[in-house]
Amino acid sequence: MRFATTIRMRPKPKFMNEFMDAHKKVCDASIQRGSMAQYLTYVVDEEIVFFSIKATNEDATENIPAGLTWLDEHRHMLQL
Repeated sequence: MRFATTIRMRPKPKFMNEFMDAHKKVCDASIQRGSMAQYLTYVVDEEIVFFSIKATNEDATENIPAGLTWLDEHRHMLQL
């Protein structure tokens, strides 16, 4: 069974491109590892909407701590 996740983020305007580059890099690495089956990233106005499909429910729960760490490392780029 696959598991879907939706995350909405709002980077500071001056960091939009840098944040998108970092986001693409981490998503592509997850695809290569096989922990994420597919993802879509939409930019609507100044907000990023990220939709991912994990290969299994176990992949989703195992990757939550890593995803939160990644977001914390990039927090300075986000509007709070």
